[in-house]
Amino acid sequence: MNREQESSQGYRDGFAAGKRELDAVFRQEMAKLAAERRDLEMRAEAERKAAYNDGYAVGLAEGERAAGSRGKSKDEQVEAGESRGLSLDAPRARQLLQLCHPDKHGGSRAATEAAQWLNAVLSEIR
Repeated sequence: MNREQESSQGYRDGFAAGKRELDAVFRQEMAKLAAERRDLEMRAEAERKAAYNDGYAVGLAEGERAAGSRGKSKDEQVEAGESRGLSLDAPRARQLLQLCHPDKHGGSRAATEAAQWLNAVLSEIR
């Protein structure tokens, strides 16, 4: 081999070695990225499940609370309110009557029924 051929062969060998080294680095980086992607996917799935479970727990608690109050009679609900220090005295009943009076609500049926109920409560309190 002459010098030119040797130089050319050395160049090719160097290029091939450089390419192999770059390929190895590329494969290492791809493996790191794939592992990072799997880790991120697992974390995202865990967060999604946690959020779902949190929402489910909140909904379940609210549903149980609503079902519990639906299962109680009106008297039991009033007694429960009174046991927490909630009561309807005459001044509060009059205040509520002023707020829901049918004249302030265009004579609506709901306002009329609420006012009638409050009047009945007021007559019992007095």
